[in-house]
Amino acid sequence: MFHSALRSPRTLPGNPPKVCAVLVTQESGPSLLPVLERLLQQTQHLVLVDRSSQGEGISSLEQWVEEHPAQTHLIRQGTHNLAMAQNAGMRQALRQGADWVLVMNHNSLPAPDMVAEMLESYQEYRAPSAVGILAPSLHTSPSGPAPKYLRRWGSFGFRRTGFGSRAVLDDTMCVLASGSLIRRDMLERVGLMDERMESEEIGRDFCLRVIRCGYRILVVRSAVLQHPLTERRNAAMPRQRSATNRAAERRYHLYRNRLQHWRQHGWAVPSLIVFDVLAMAADLGHILLRETDKRRKLAAAITGMRHARQGSQRTARPFLAAAPALSTR
Repeated sequence: MFHSALRSPRTLPGNPPKVCAVLVTQESGPSLLPVLERLLQQTQHLVLVDRSSQGEGISSLEQWVEEHPAQTHLIRQGTHNLAMAQNAGMRQALRQGADWVLVMNHNSLPAPDMVAEMLESYQEYRAPSAVGILAPSLHTSPSGPAPKYLRRWGSFGFRRTGFGSRAVLDDTMCVLASGSLIRRDMLERVGLMDERMESEEIGRDFCLRVIRCGYRILVVRSAVLQHPLTERRNAAMPRQRSATNRAAERRYHLYRNRLQHWRQHGWAVPSLIVFDVLAMAADLGHILLRETDKRRKLAAAITGMRHARQGSQRTARPFLAAAPALSTR
């Protein structure tokens, strides 16, 4: 999948693995500094990919990088494509010799021991070679509900549950991209993020490709990530209320991408198709009964499904190509 120059010798037994964090930013400003400090305390290197920040947003990042020159790398990239920015950072992390790549969002705050807890659970897991992604336990607020995750139940069933008495969940179908700790050798086999996907589908598509290649996604209860509520219900997030009015354009992308996922990954994760059918039926009912602009939104959903069917045979994978960067330092 990657040029041989990106490959590094495997970590020898007894040597701690090298973890490199990748953080995509855009107009974050000084409020991001606590997150940067927390990440630098837990990883050996931090790659920042800035998407066209201006003024105080970029100047504070540049100053912080100048104060930590040996441990940080800043990429300025003029793109609004989140997957493209993530891929630029992940490529740089691999060039730095990372054994694990930690993907982070600018609005997520990791606990001080999040990375250590995930790696310890990986070492204690009964089949570590089967693990492709380590994910933290998501907390939306200090007093919020316990997180729940979409998990496989047999071949066609699914359930959304919490940890219960379990320290880890290894039958999870999808996790949020932020906080995901990804093994280098697995990444070299599965590939990078799909740059054709909208932001809300990037992590889901990547998780399904990981499962399709025979790896497991391990969610660790003791590894905590503070992440704010989003406006939509996400399979990787705790149960939350859906937005009352998704824009028609978002409906188009949602239905198109879901059907593309069925064709690409459904045979490996049939439980996902069952979940999606029920979720989409509920969404269509919500449009008919409660939302405005019904005709436009229904037309967008139908068009998305039709385009997915028409384009399902395309095999090009442009997301593996390098993204152009404006400048690096």
